[in-house]
Amino acid sequence: MPDIRAIGRARISAWLRHWGPLLPLLGATLIVMLGFGAVIPVLPLFVQSKGIDATTLGIIVAGWAIGRLISEPFFGWWADSHSRKPQMVASLLIVGITAVLMLVFTSAAALFTLRFIAGIASGMFGPAARGSLVDATDKGSRGQAFGYFSAFQMGGFVLGPAIGAFGSSVFGGFAFPFVFMGVLGLVSAAFLWRFQPAHPHVVDPLHRVRTVDSPLAKTGVLASAAAETRFVADEEAAAPRQVPSQAPISALFNRVLIAAVIIGFGLQLTFGIYDVVWPLYLIDLGASIEWVGLTFMLIGIPSMILAPIMGRWVDRYGSIPFVVAGCLVMVGAAIVFASAWEPLLPSVVVTFEAGFSGLLATALFAMVAGGSPRGRTSLAQGVYGSVGTSAIIVSAMASGALWESGKTYPFWFFAAGVAGTFLLGMLVYSGFFGRFVPQLGRVAPAEADSPA
Repeated sequence: MPDIRAIGRARISAWLRHWGPLLPLLGATLIVMLGFGAVIPVLPLFVQSKGIDATTLGIIVAGWAIGRLISEPFFGWWADSHSRKPQMVASLLIVGITAVLMLVFTSAAALFTLRFIAGIASGMFGPAARGSLVDATDKGSRGQAFGYFSAFQMGGFVLGPAIGAFGSSVFGGFAFPFVFMGVLGLVSAAFLWRFQPAHPHVVDPLHRVRTVDSPLAKTGVLASAAAETRFVADEEAAAPRQVPSQAPISALFNRVLIAAVIIGFGLQLTFGIYDVVWPLYLIDLGASIEWVGLTFMLIGIPSMILAPIMGRWVDRYGSIPFVVAGCLVMVGAAIVFASAWEPLLPSVVVTFEAGFSGLLATALFAMVAGGSPRGRTSLAQGVYGSVGTSAIIVSAMASGALWESGKTYPFWFFAAGVAGTFLLGMLVYSGFFGRFVPQLGRVAPAEADSPA
């Protein structure tokens, strides 16, 4: 009989050999998302406890997105030409500090300002992290890499809301999740500073790690992986590090990237609505704050478990089938939310919807990577993130006002936004607009790969 334990150890060793160099970045993402998730179910209730109305709540929530909108393109451009590690560490430190300051400065203007600063910091982290993933993987494993990235994000998102909601209940106030987020912001910054290599690792088509300069690769469970790959690193150590030439910024204007950006706008519309309305919506239907925290866990669990598998599907079958499925399910879920009269059905449906929205996000990340010009990976991710963030601004500000006008209106807005951007994005992807705008006839940026 085969030795099951030996087979298991061999599989773990193979996984670490391939993906181990990405663990510092993934681990830091998990840690900070625990804190971020802890604040989400409590933030609307905390703001309203200060006597702030729902419309102003929407503006405060949008402050984070406005800061991110401004910062993502710039820091994406910056990350393509400078070391990404200090940028990501500074981001995590700022996020942690601003969370704690929200307990001290509680006027509407102060809360908006602190959310705005936290959004700028978030815009520093996202493009650098996703650009590192693109540069660290080959085309055949990129979807799976983004699947793991989504899984680690959602791991924090699953546990964080439960910790925040139950912590607030146990300690009798809203301060706990903000302190928790502050501490984890500092912890994740220290973790990333200690373990993240200064330069991206490269995984070739044979799935072999080609550099091992991460401290994690020299200790503990990764020691054997380091030994097996050290000979490759030794051979390449003497070679000068080649900085790839950059395609012109105009190469970003291709139909693959533009289609992903448009559809991503619709996906991000939903996040702004969840941030502002979801806790208020469930409590209005009769749920408790603990139930709200549980539903945020349910939102994250499907993506956490399935994201790596989803990534492999995207690598194997392409992005488009999963873009179509994700958008259709999200529109259907929004209609259910608008029609519900008790909290159980929306809580079940949101779990199903979350799995498909996670699949959609993974497929869109792969599309952005496929549409990224040479040497512009972080900038492309920054543009994608910035446009998506503008959707969060629109939906956060609109959903507060819509909620006060009618409690089903935010979800009809959700359905219309996802459906409209899906149809427009698919028209762009098909090349329909190429007859009017020649650049939108390009499938990929390779045609414009001349150096800037």
